[in-house]
Amino acid sequence: MEKVVVGLSGGVDSSVTSYILKENGYEVVGVTLQVDKKSLGEIDEARKIAKILKIKHIVLDVSEEFERVVIKNFLDGYSGGTTPSPCVVCDERIKIKTLVEYADSIGAKYIATGHYCNLEYSLKMDKYLLKNATDIRKDQTYMLYRLDETTLKR
Repeated sequence: MEKVVVGLSGGVDSSVTSYILKENGYEVVGVTLQVDKKSLGEIDEARKIAKILKIKHIVLDVSEEFERVVIKNFLDGYSGGTTPSPCVVCDERIKIKTLVEYADSIGAKYIATGHYCNLEYSLKMDKYLLKNATDIRKDQTYMLYRLDETTLKR
């Protein structure tokens, strides 16, 4: 059975993602990232979902890295007169990076999130392409556009 690490926030999108993957025969490991003390509510929700779905669930504390990378980047940018997008930075440099590292540590080939987007392999270009979601109103490719192809393959 192939193993997949799912970024499990406890919200609807990542919960449904976990359910669909499990129903399709994957061994799902839910990973919730603790970015600060306020994330304890999300952690509890994710735990409940994992229990209902009967999947393994772990919590990884990324609060120090979140403060150093995301919050500092935001404050520096804002102070410098730009309007930074902290969620885009967090998805690339904290969330996805942490999911990939954890997946590697447990021998999981794949990672998944609840982001709305399409991923397509182009024979012509010989690479994976991040494409808009079918429902453009829910599209979240803007959150993932910074990911490299090696990550997209997973």
